[in-house]
Amino acid sequence: MEEDAEIWEFPDASKLRHGKVELEWRTVDLYALVLTYLANDVQVGKLFRKEVAQFTSVKWGTTDGLYPVPRSLLADEVALRAIVKGLAGPWMGRSEKRGFTYTWIPTHLADAAGRMSPRSLLLALKHAAETSSVKFAEHEYALHFEAIQQGVAQASLIRIAEIKEDYPWVEPLLEAARGLSVPCFPQDLTDRWTRERLDDVRTAGAKLAPRRFTTDPTRSNTVAALVDDLVELAILYRTTDGRLNMQDISVSGSGSSAREG
Repeated sequence: MEEDAEIWEFPDASKLRHGKVELEWRTVDLYALVLTYLANDVQVGKLFRKEVAQFTSVKWGTTDGLYPVPRSLLADEVALRAIVKGLAGPWMGRSEKRGFTYTWIPTHLADAAGRMSPRSLLLALKHAAETSSVKFAEHEYALHFEAIQQGVAQASLIRIAEIKEDYPWVEPLLEAARGLSVPCFPQDLTDRWTRERLDDVRTAGAKLAPRRFTTDPTRSNTVAALVDDLVELAILYRTTDGRLNMQDISVSGSGSSAREG
């Protein structure tokens, strides 16, 4: 919402931005959040802290009765990767061809701008843990890679539902993209946006309507403006060769499962 210029069209709006602080969740921060939950769990916290300390030589300290992740661990991504490997295995399959677990999870939960929310990660791993305990109880790691994939898909569906709630006009566009392989050329996508689809966008409600598509003085009601609106929302992003792609967080809602990478 902050990126929407219309929201700031009131006197002295710029003054509110002088003291803004960017809240950026890096991969290490997100995994640290997960480790914080585990380290402070009533049932497994003590054992988890002991195992991590032996494995990485870090020292856990308490703050107000809680065990925050040691700063030395946050500064050592090699150790953090090793912990994730110990929880979920090194790969998202039976070999490295399927991708490394540590990077696969945030990559597939991020939006088209590379941003990922803590909520999405926690939902994905919660689902993965529940599925692993039921379907893969004999697996050597706490989290099975198939369960992680299912957890990511579940978190993606929830995220898409949230996007559709805030931006109802996105749904008919994603539905039109169902079955389309991505990355694709803009024409491949916009060919599916028929006049009826664009009418659906216009009638989907004024709540956070597509800014360029509805108000741009020179490009309103054009598919090019609509693409830019979706890029701004980080539902789409442009590849270096000019094609359009969607992250899994968007693809899961549209059914377009074919992706590169």
